[in-house]
Amino acid sequence: MRHLVPEDVYYAHDDLDRRTQNLEESHERRNGHSHVKSMLLSATSHAIPVAAGEPAFGRWQRLILFEMDEPKERQVLFHVFGE
Repeated sequence: MRHLVPEDVYYAHDDLDRRTQNLEESHERRNGHSHVKSMLLSATSHAIPVAAGEPAFGRWQRLILFEMDEPKERQVLFHVFGE
């Protein structure tokens, strides 16, 4: 992934002359590479079937969480539908 999405190249996201919205005044970091990695590796949500109170993954399926930006506290939210 580091070869496909290097950290030391230009990302418009990191160009503060172009990007003028959603800036954190105290700590705006160069993390355009993290956004690209996220687009390639993940989705904003997943549907995981549950049977007998356990995730019903296939034989080779796993849920893996990757940190693609600087380490910080995160929240994982689960919505359970059904009985």
